[in-house]
Amino acid sequence: MTRYLSLSEYLWLSEQVTGISAEVLSQSSRIELADSALHAPKSGFGDEDFYPHLSDKAAVLCWRLARNHPLPDGNKRAAWASLVLFIDLNGGRWEPDPPEVDDAERTMLAVAAGKIDEQALAAWIQERVVFE
Repeated sequence: MTRYLSLSEYLWLSEQVTGISAEVLSQSSRIELADSALHAPKSGFGDEDFYPHLSDKAAVLCWRLARNHPLPDGNKRAAWASLVLFIDLNGGRWEPDPPEVDDAERTMLAVAAGKIDEQALAAWIQERVVFE
């Protein structure tokens, strides 16, 4: 069973990376965009899961959190932290552990700039994470 992040967990992570209290962040006028991104990985229709692989779910989560831009600051950092936590909660293991900082930073900048899509991010994750 896949373990998804809650809005409160995302707000806590966001507080850690931005230094802005979760309470202030929760009152952001765009927090509904974070909530939408957090629900996207579990999308489906009937018994069909739109994102059947954990790498796809992780990519959708990270990509949408970064691209939806729900926070006043720190969207890429909060999206990265959410990705790492999602992978950890679902038994993923980075190979190599930890991923190269430059590689991760380049990827998150490309996501935020719209230079890679969800599928490309999923492929990037699949090359670096082993799900057990």
